[in-house]
Amino acid sequence: MKRHPLSLFEPGEFTLNSGITTDWRINAELLITNDIRVCAKLLASILPPYDAVEGVPSGGTLLADELRAFIIPGAKRLVIADDVWTTGGSWNKICDGREAFGAIIFNRGGPLPDNIKVLWQLAPKLTKGQLL
Repeated sequence: MKRHPLSLFEPGEFTLNSGITTDWRINAELLITNDIRVCAKLLASILPPYDAVEGVPSGGTLLADELRAFIIPGAKRLVIADDVWTTGGSWNKICDGREAFGAIIFNRGGPLPDNIKVLWQLAPKLTKGQLL
C-alpha cells in the first residue's frame, strides 16, 4: 500500500505546544476548509447558544471563523475554539479567566472540564500495568 507523505496522524518524535514530548501528533493543519466547516456544524449542534467566538492561534482560528456562522445574537456566551486539546494550556491562556465554552475537534486524551465540547476523544495513554 502506497502511503501519502502527509498524514493526519503522524508518527515520529514531536514536542507539542504543551511542552509534552510524544511519538505521534495530530497534524490538524491538513484539514481542508470543508473539513473544518463540517466540524464547526457538528460542534455548534452540541454547544449551548453563543454570540461570540475566538480561536486559539493558530489551530483554532479557522474553526472559530466557521463557528461564527452559528452565532445567536444576544446569547451572551463566548466560545473559544481549538483544533487539538492536550493539556488545555493554550485554551486557558486565551480564555484568561473569562467564562467560556470550548469547541475542540480532537482531544488527545487529557481530562476535559464540563464546559469543553469535543468531537473526537482519543483514548488516554495507557499506564504501566494496564492491558489493551
